[in-house]
Amino acid sequence: MKNLILLAFILSLQIPLQAQDFVSVCDRGVVGDAIVAELGAESCDKVKAEDFKVIAILQVKSSEPYSIPANAFAGFEAAVITISGMHSSIHPDAFRGMSTHMLSIRTQADSLPDGLFKEVSLHKLSLHFTKKVTLSAGLLSKAKIEELAMGSEEGLILPSGILDPLQSSVYEITFKNIEIPQLEKLAKNLPRLNKLTLEKNMITTLTPSTFSAVKNLRILNIMGNPISVIEDGAFQHSEFLMQLFMQDTTIESLSEKTFQGLESLEELILMNSSLKSLSVNFLESLERIITLNFTKTQIAEFPKGIFANSPYLTRLTILESPLKSFSRSETGLNLDTKVNINPFIGTPEGDVVVEP
Repeated sequence: MKNLILLAFILSLQIPLQAQDFVSVCDRGVVGDAIVAELGAESCDKVKAEDFKVIAILQVKSSEPYSIPANAFAGFEAAVITISGMHSSIHPDAFRGMSTHMLSIRTQADSLPDGLFKEVSLHKLSLHFTKKVTLSAGLLSKAKIEELAMGSEEGLILPSGILDPLQSSVYEITFKNIEIPQLEKLAKNLPRLNKLTLEKNMITTLTPSTFSAVKNLRILNIMGNPISVIEDGAFQHSEFLMQLFMQDTTIESLSEKTFQGLESLEELILMNSSLKSLSVNFLESLERIITLNFTKTQIAEFPKGIFANSPYLTRLTILESPLKSFSRSETGLNLDTKVNINPFIGTPEGDVVVEP
């Protein structure tokens, strides 16, 4: 059993769920590398807590409403625990004593109790809400979480300070379809945060304080937000940022002050945006830029000498754009830079011409 790569336990739950039910499992046979088990079946044998140390995946799901009681997962050491279905409530101490690599919860609940993850140590916590929910500031109190992912189908409202308990542990955060009017209010300081994904969160403006709590970011993804304003100094706290993904934004122009502070940036992706114009010095702060992608933007012309001070630029991509012509010499592009431009734009004026 210890040599199995994957052990998938599919549990059919009673109403209401009893804590002791979690250790009453019936082996229903082996299918490939997966052991399929069902809770509550007749002739089930009691399984000791120590036997669960070899579980790779524990799935808890039901098509009927159910509640999760206190200490329901005590003794479990599964690599991944997934909870889904129509559970109506979760006890504040449901996860106390849990030790697992990843906990994934997909819920239709209207709320989650304060301190639900207190004294819980997780590599990754994933929360997905099917309703519009306003979370409490104390939800993550006393939790130790390295990766946090939150998403919602109808919108999710996060209160000020909700991320403060994670300042010594979290290094990756992903938010999707969440109302984040002011990112800087979610936490005072997240010094370990390395990667931040803010996808489709209705962010419209970036200010000098937006990323003030995440000064050690290496990767930032803000795609899918209707960003129309980037104030000067918006990235002044992001000196270690190496990758910036800005696809699907509504920003129309970039100036020499837009990316001030990004002295370590190597990759900038601006695909599918409303971008129309670039200042000739917009790359002035991007001393180490290696990759630029302007695919599906509205740029019809690049200013003369725009790439003259980008010695490390090795890949430039401009596909499906209204660009009419392109000249290496006029733009100052390094001869070693690989240029990927769609040769047939289909404009009445003719095809794009790339000088050798």
